[in-house]
Amino acid sequence: MVRLQVLGPLELVADDGTVIGIGSRNQRTVLGVLAARSLASGPGAVVLVESLVEALWGDEAPRSAVSSARTYVSRLRRYLDDALAARAGGYALDLDRIGIDAIDFEGRLGTASSAADLGAALALWRGPAFSDLTGAVEIEAEARRLDERRGAARQLLVERLVAEGRPTEAAAEAESLLTDEPLREGAWTALVEALAAQGRSADALRAVQRAGERLAEAGLVPGASLREAEASVLSGEGAEATMAPRLAPPVPAGSLVGRTVDRDRVAELTRRARVVTLVGPGGVGKTRLALEVAQLVATDREHGAPVVELARISDGDEVPGATADALGMLADGADDVLGRIGGRDLLIVMDNCEHVIDAAAAAVERMVRGGRRVGVLATSRERLGVDGEQVWPVAPLDAAGSEAPAAELFRERAEAVAPGSIRPGADDHLVERVVTRLDGLPLAIEMAAARLATMSLLELVELLDERLDDLRSVRRTGDRRHRTLESVIEWSEDLLGEDQRRTLHQLSVFAGPVEAGAIRSLLGDAAAERWVPSLAARSLVTVERSGQRVRFGMLETVREVAAARLDASGAGQALRRRHLDLHVELAVDADRLLRTVDEASGEASCTAAFDELRRAQAWGREHDPDRSATLVAALTRHSIWTLRTEPQEWAAAHLPRISTGHPQLSQLLVATAHRAINGGDLAAARRAAEWAETAGGRRADVLEVLGDLAMYEGRLDDALDLGRELEAVGAEDGEPLFVAIGRSTQLLSLAYAGHFDAAEQLLDDAPPGGPPTAAGWEAYSRGEVLLDRRPEEALASFARAIELADSVSNRFLSGVALVSSVSLQARVGSPVDASRAFSSVIEHWHTLAARTHQLTTLRNLVTLLVRLGRDEPAARLLHGVADHRLPPTFGAEAERLAAAADRLRERLGPDRWAELEAEPTDGDIDTLARFALAELAAGSG
Repeated sequence: MVRLQVLGPLELVADDGTVIGIGSRNQRTVLGVLAARSLASGPGAVVLVESLVEALWGDEAPRSAVSSARTYVSRLRRYLDDALAARAGGYALDLDRIGIDAIDFEGRLGTASSAADLGAALALWRGPAFSDLTGAVEIEAEARRLDERRGAARQLLVERLVAEGRPTEAAAEAESLLTDEPLREGAWTALVEALAAQGRSADALRAVQRAGERLAEAGLVPGASLREAEASVLSGEGAEATMAPRLAPPVPAGSLVGRTVDRDRVAELTRRARVVTLVGPGGVGKTRLALEVAQLVATDREHGAPVVELARISDGDEVPGATADALGMLADGADDVLGRIGGRDLLIVMDNCEHVIDAAAAAVERMVRGGRRVGVLATSRERLGVDGEQVWPVAPLDAAGSEAPAAELFRERAEAVAPGSIRPGADDHLVERVVTRLDGLPLAIEMAAARLATMSLLELVELLDERLDDLRSVRRTGDRRHRTLESVIEWSEDLLGEDQRRTLHQLSVFAGPVEAGAIRSLLGDAAAERWVPSLAARSLVTVERSGQRVRFGMLETVREVAAARLDASGAGQALRRRHLDLHVELAVDADRLLRTVDEASGEASCTAAFDELRRAQAWGREHDPDRSATLVAALTRHSIWTLRTEPQEWAAAHLPRISTGHPQLSQLLVATAHRAINGGDLAAARRAAEWAETAGGRRADVLEVLGDLAMYEGRLDDALDLGRELEAVGAEDGEPLFVAIGRSTQLLSLAYAGHFDAAEQLLDDAPPGGPPTAAGWEAYSRGEVLLDRRPEEALASFARAIELADSVSNRFLSGVALVSSVSLQARVGSPVDASRAFSSVIEHWHTLAARTHQLTTLRNLVTLLVRLGRDEPAARLLHGVADHRLPPTFGAEAERLAAAADRLRERLGPDRWAELEAEPTDGDIDTLARFALAELAAGSG
């Protein structure tokens, strides 16, 4: 029997998935009208022949119209059989007999209880309903109804993602929906709530503004829900999230079997102990139990319960970076990032620690030493061995008896893949034999249950008896449960075809779950389209859904076995080299896009593939450092804009491994210099930048970092000259981005030096085209030039810069523009609003370990504290940011700090001013940031 699809172009699909060609457009229109009537009025609803004629020809029907319409119906009955029946005066299509995606969608929507359920329902859509059929009134009416249902479901998905603690995904889904339906006010409201949940209050308010503009274009005004969302952001509700976003663990798929007691007792243990480790053999269910515990306790923690998936890394040195990445933080050395994590109220799940056990243990110790609020729940095949660790052994499921948890799990998984394959009562003894044979190991049970899709329960029992005895007979050492799981994996492999087996082994090269496109690039179309789905059906490959995206991965236990088989075949090194080559190409292409109007695409490409990029460069660093250096160098722009310092760490690690004449040496040094700038070590940045200048390479990148350094060190004349040279080089190379950065460097140099007339004259030049970041730097520079002279225009320019930066995830530009905007508002706007905004900005830079930008923020905060009358905190902060060990202030910033010092000296009196000035400071920007946050919190209480 065929199946009808209308959620996109109309299609008839055979049982084997083949799309059936159904003739002319007129014949398709007839089927569309019949389907639309049946959907609108129910199965059996009659469509008169006259209605078909009207849909086909309107007022210009030929004499043969009626007979032609009947002919079209007759041809359709070849495919639809008795589902399409003649009725008095017309025809009726019974959709219940053939099935249709629209009804499936409605059904799934009606029972959806989670974001994952909604994503599965929306995955049925291939485009607008009936998208290839227009002109027929009845079809268009039903298409509008279905499209509206789809829009409502997409909006509900955004709301569910927010409710489930996944605001970043929610914001992305909302933006996608609003691209298609810019007048859907509920989607705007959901976007505002998603941004607010991430602590991005400024972005949330800009979304309100964007919504108002789009609605006004259509003659509409914002409704109550959008106004309430705006009021919530302005009132500071959810202010905790502005300090650090709440991070939610993934929602496990399926039910929890046989682990309720473990879950509750481990959850209670995490409330009493700082470090809890779930210990047990591979495949016993440690990860699943950890996720269930995290779900249970996440709401108790101010900042949630994120998961660090260590299975995706291959080297212990990568543990701090992977941890920071999972928490949305940036690493400036292991001690830095892990210490900053310790101050947050988190339960961090460190999953699959065993292959990097020493590094994982060191990381956990550093985190818990860094603060008393953080807790760790680790999973490992052995204990971490850290102070205060509480170990919870995770045992296999009880397999004794037909009602044991292991039997329950087997029945549940069997029913999912082969409904009716187990007879209640009659097959209990066979079920018990299976789970006993498999030692109650959940992963082994799931893999065995998957085989019932192609064999009977009795055949499964017989095969298990035979195969496990053979496999165990050659393994007389080691834990029996480990041997059982490896045996099941080997047995599962033996049941695969050669192509499936090879694909399974090859998939182990990937670091984590990847989309089909990545698999296709590395392994070919057949692997992506045929073998990987078939491996997923056998539980050898995992399937993850995020919104409407599907990614394929492997459990670490399966990956270990598959990787060993790949290496044993002799194909491992060549495939890993191919993996490296593909990701070199990806990084180089993304770097090119980041300098074009397709900048957002380049950024998304790097972000989506970051786990794979990490894996590729790590392998390449050891086996092909020259090639790997090309990958890392290509990520320089991505790392600068996102303030993601991990690629800059990779750059520093590659420097000793490449020759002094390597073509990427200069770019690696540029990346290293930016890392030092971000960390506040301008001397180290200068050494790296000056070395890069002598190493050749792309001149524009070197000029950019030299200009930044000159600016931060107050050498404004040098910065002006470097900006002019960069603009000229950018124009010569046809690179609008570098033209814009060069102009920005000049504008900022002139403005900070007080040469406002010259700066405004430069502003009058036509701005360059190019990527959004280019326009963003132009807007930011305009705001700095107009700053205190025309503050309203300056604020509008800063808002424009932030909007452009956020559109391409440029956290660097967004952050500096936000600092300028907040600082200006602190001088001319509401000091209460400015206090709240300053807290958000300080936490933003603290999270990113961006000390140079943090220093600028703290210096601007002094003015606000003076305005609020918080004289002693203002004086302490002023003395701290003026420490001789920190980079000097200059220009308007220096003038404002000097004015603040004069006012404070006058208001406090010379004696108290001298006492505060004599208090020791350590020149540590992080300490000053924590002091500022505490004072702002105290002032708002």
